[in-house]
Amino acid sequence: MVAGRLGALERARRALTEDAPTFAWYDEEGELAASGLRGRPAAELIAILEGERAAHPALGAELSAADLGRSGVHAEVGEVRVAELLHQAAYHDSLHIAQIASLLSGSFVGGRGALAGSSS
Repeated sequence: MVAGRLGALERARRALTEDAPTFAWYDEEGELAASGLRGRPAAELIAILEGERAAHPALGAELSAADLGRSGVHAEVGEVRVAELLHQAAYHDSLHIAQIASLLSGSFVGGRGALAGSSS
């Protein structure tokens, strides 16, 4: 697993179980380049994402307001709360969903014929 892929969730779990943990900065782009994920077929990447999310269920529903307010210290940006880390994880996943939607819509372009130049 690349640390960046579940970084926010891992950090949230640490903030829930440790007092003011520190979170190191990591080179997300560098880790992605080293992961070997680029260039893999879309179906394989979707299966990886699905498997990781199934193995790491969302935390939000089971947390109290006090839990959401717990925090840690990020090496680059300073104090971050559990609520912010969960929002970051959701934001990161939304980027993957947008990538999947883009891949899917691209597969229909060739079959649109004369409609390809139309917006409706």
